[in-house]
Amino acid sequence: MDIYEIFSVFSSGTRLKILEILMEGRICVSVIADRLKMSQPTITQHLKVLRNAGLIDSKKVGYWMHYYVNEAGLKKIKNKVNLYMDSLDVKDTSCRVSPERCPRIASLKK
Repeated sequence: MDIYEIFSVFSSGTRLKILEILMEGRICVSVIADRLKMSQPTITQHLKVLRNAGLIDSKKVGYWMHYYVNEAGLKKIKNKVNLYMDSLDVKDTSCRVSPERCPRIASLKK
């Protein structure tokens, strides 16, 4: 999974809330849906994205499917995000457009 896919997974506030809930321990879809006041099918779709990203796993317990954080997957993604963030470095913040080509800049200089 590349960094763009990772940020896509984290772009949903609902998925972030689900991940936070799962950090508390194993839990079934109905409890997540109740806590977030959302339908079970909606939660299931978000869980699918999180599972495909390797962030969570599931285990059938009787009739229910319990979801939980995949610690190894979370660590792998955290490392990728940290590497990406460490690679960001602003080199030059000056404007690359000459004042003659940008009327706004020219008006500020007067």
